Amino acid sequence: MKRAIEIGIKTVGPGHPGVANILNNLAALYESEARYADAERYYKEALAIHEKALGPNDPGVATDLNNLALLYMKQGRYSEAEPPFQRAIAIDEKALGSESPGLATDLSNLALLYTTRGDYAKALPLYKRAVTIDLKKLGPAHPDVANRLHGMAGLSSGQGFYGSAEPLLKLAISIDQKAYGPVHPAVAAELNSLALVYIAQGRFSEAEPLLKNALEIDEKVFGPDHPSVAAILLALASLYESEHRYQDAEPLAKSALVMNVKALGKDSDVVAANLNLLALIYEDQNRYPDAEAFMKRSVEITAKAFGRNSANYASSLNNLAIIYRREERYADAEPLYKQSLAINEKVLVPQHPALASNILNLAALYQAQDRYSDAAPYFDRGLELIHHRFQYGFAYMSEKDRLQFLATEQNLFPGYFSFSIANRERDPSVAGKMYDVILWEKGLVGTSVSALRAQVAASGDPTAIQLFDQLTEKKSESSQLATSRPQGWADAQAKLDAEANELEQQLARRVNKVSERKALASATWKDVQKALKPDDAAVEFVRYRYDDGKNWTNSFYYAALVVTPRAALPSLILLGEAQKLESAPLDSYRTHVALTRGASAVETPEEKAAEGAAGTSAAYDAFWKPLETALGNSKRVYVSPDGLLNQIPLGVLADDSGKLLLEKLDLRLVNSTNDVLRVPQSPKSKVAVLLGNPKFDLSEAEQRTALEKIPGTKSAPQPTSAESTPAAATALPRSRDVRGGPLKPLPGTQTEVDAVGAQLRAAGWEAESYTRASALEEAVDRMQSPRVVHIATHGFFLSDQEIAHDPDLNSARSVAHEDPMLRSGLFFAGADRAESGAPPSSGLKDGVLTAYEAAQLNLQGTELVVLSACETGLGKQSNSEGVFGLRRGLQEAGVDAILMSMWSVPDRETQELMTLFYKGWLGGLDKHEAMRQAQLKEREVVRQRFGKDLPFYWGAFVLVGR
Repeated sequence: MKRAIEIGIKTVGPGHPGVANILNNLAALYESEARYADAERYYKEALAIHEKALGPNDPGVATDLNNLALLYMKQGRYSEAEPPFQRAIAIDEKALGSESPGLATDLSNLALLYTTRGDYAKALPLYKRAVTIDLKKLGPAHPDVANRLHGMAGLSSGQGFYGSAEPLLKLAISIDQKAYGPVHPAVAAELNSLALVYIAQGRFSEAEPLLKNALEIDEKVFGPDHPSVAAILLALASLYESEHRYQDAEPLAKSALVMNVKALGKDSDVVAANLNLLALIYEDQNRYPDAEAFMKRSVEITAKAFGRNSANYASSLNNLAIIYRREERYADAEPLYKQSLAINEKVLVPQHPALASNILNLAALYQAQDRYSDAAPYFDRGLELIHHRFQYGFAYMSEKDRLQFLATEQNLFPGYFSFSIANRERDPSVAGKMYDVILWEKGLVGTSVSALRAQVAASGDPTAIQLFDQLTEKKSESSQLATSRPQGWADAQAKLDAEANELEQQLARRVNKVSERKALASATWKDVQKALKPDDAAVEFVRYRYDDGKNWTNSFYYAALVVTPRAALPSLILLGEAQKLESAPLDSYRTHVALTRGASAVETPEEKAAEGAAGTSAAYDAFWKPLETALGNSKRVYVSPDGLLNQIPLGVLADDSGKLLLEKLDLRLVNSTNDVLRVPQSPKSKVAVLLGNPKFDLSEAEQRTALEKIPGTKSAPQPTSAESTPAAATALPRSRDVRGGPLKPLPGTQTEVDAVGAQLRAAGWEAESYTRASALEEAVDRMQSPRVVHIATHGFFLSDQEIAHDPDLNSARSVAHEDPMLRSGLFFAGADRAESGAPPSSGLKDGVLTAYEAAQLNLQGTELVVLSACETGLGKQSNSEGVFGLRRGLQEAGVDAILMSMWSVPDRETQELMTLFYKGWLGGLDKHEAMRQAQLKEREVVRQRFGKDLPFYWGAFVLVGR
């Protein structure tokens, strides 16, 4: 290149435009090698030649000005970059016209500068004008359009509008991959930006492969020591820091720092960001001296690069204050927090995530100093901003995205609960505020997904319905792969899950666009109170990790809030430390239930010795007795459990006299006491679908034959006498006894289905029964919102402990079990083939309905689902989101109430219990009262049969919902 310059100078003279062009090329080469001082020198020489040879207002001069300004931006010299950008715009608009692509480039460059500085209001109109020009002049597939889209995505993500940024980046990547191929710096830059959008939302598993791809591209194009490579290393380090993978994060951040200092100088804003991240890594590991030194240097550099009124400077102050707070240097932290907040309130949009961070950090600072009156308003304001973030995010997120987004705020709610309970005597009104937070926090994601699917059903929008059908198909295929696990299943399932996630995002965007989505409901405890009748009460249990105001502890606590119709405020009751409550009291409860498994009328010596120490009164005393004063004379109590209380039948708890809670009160288990606000809908039909006694060893040929008898809608042939199997008065449990082996027949469920069907028909219902070969998963899949669904079969649930201790389940193939919605489900006809490892049959369901698949069923408006099987109420516990299992799946599918079991239920007693339940319900009792009376009656049957009270036989079932 230098030889070309020499030849050009000798041939045409040093002032010829051709020489300037060669100089520009040489400068670009040096810029790509991060030799910025050399690049600047040659860009300036080229500019001088063009200004003299072509005149100061020539488009060639504008190009030179852009080159120079972009170089300044790479070095963080933003104040120097703005004048050349502005001059280039003036030149090109005059010389080329107001709709020239060259002008669009100028506008986009200046918009990028403003975005980087946080001047979003100035950047947006420039980007919009540039995109309009390029779409008109160049077409939608041009790389310049991709560049503008990338810039607009940066503008959106900088303001926390990640839902707007993601599709822009995906479109930009698609354009540039087609234009340049998959290995190009523009593609790498866009992948990096998309990964940062994912990191901000907690979508770490999606971000990491994008960053590794981008790193591979830039290392190949630029070499291993280029600033573009350093930028990706920094993003990877940020990802690992967010995942608490500090041993992975620190070396990457250090490597990036070396590269950036070498290429950009020690005073670059990029170096400041690098120091900031290292400081956070050290702070997370309690290495405060190192963290403080790095963060102070970052603050100093950022002030020079962006000014002391910029969002970047505010962020660095906030992070330094975090270090001081962790060191309990509160007097040093407070002014920095306040200064950061004051800056951000001026320069950021009102709902920006950084504002929420500022506000909640101040709340935590005052909490640590026991300054309640200062902390409380900041908690209130911060929670309001977080609520707004959820409203915005849920409009475009899939369920998986929502759960990951919620996880980014995992400490917020227990921190606020700790604060509220610690100050309940100082300010009793915190009980009402805490109750309100629980109402929108508990089950937030599950409720929002259920609402989305209800919107799809109600919209009548063909596109939304088509998207939902495609989503259902993808999730069904994924679940069948997880069940059968053929060769290469893990990669295939990952691909299906990614496609399903994309479809669910499209569905959310589509539905919320069509329906003009309203804000998430914000019910209050007063709304709940107004909905209660004079003898009613509402109880919200909460299990939370305890924050002592200075540090997170390793202790978890239970608390309860009680609302009665005449109370001035909810009663806030601290129940105690979870470890103590969940050990002796619940162990005693479990022992009491387990002792009755297979019990005969004559006790074994071990049972007799243990019975005196076992029982449910300890659990009653721990979880319910402290509530009795607040409950007063309440007769009906709506209870929303949390923690392990989600997985035990509360009605079985007994007081010291042996009287069951079930006898004393009309308990109504709900997902949230928010449910009391739901207006019961008048039943639209009397259609019931019943399935039971599946032929688990059904062959593929038999399944295809049986399918011919099941239409795509509701009706199906009644079982013939040849298909029916006589009932057996046995105590056969309805759970898979040997995993992977043949499933035991359940002839007793035939009697149950026949009896329940007869009861329903006698009451004027249209009851469709599917048994033996007809008891297929397809029959469930094709249901169209019947009023009642009754399923009597084997159920399953795989706990974390079972997976950890089972060599097969804990093998490399167990990736499927990372999703708790794949760990629980029901078995139908033909399930033995799947259980034996046979590959899926084309066009056929595998007979294993997981909770993951159940969520996709069409059950909007279904009043009741009865799961007459084992362990159908179990699942993986997540405090704020409840239990991930069949219960969640069916609720997301739209079911109002679910009757389910908490342990392996016996066959005979379950038949009897269900007959009693339907007799009461169809006789005019509401569902909850019918179930309560059925259990009390079956309890007496068991007492007479075995000579003692055995809750195992009658107490497993709980009814959840309105």
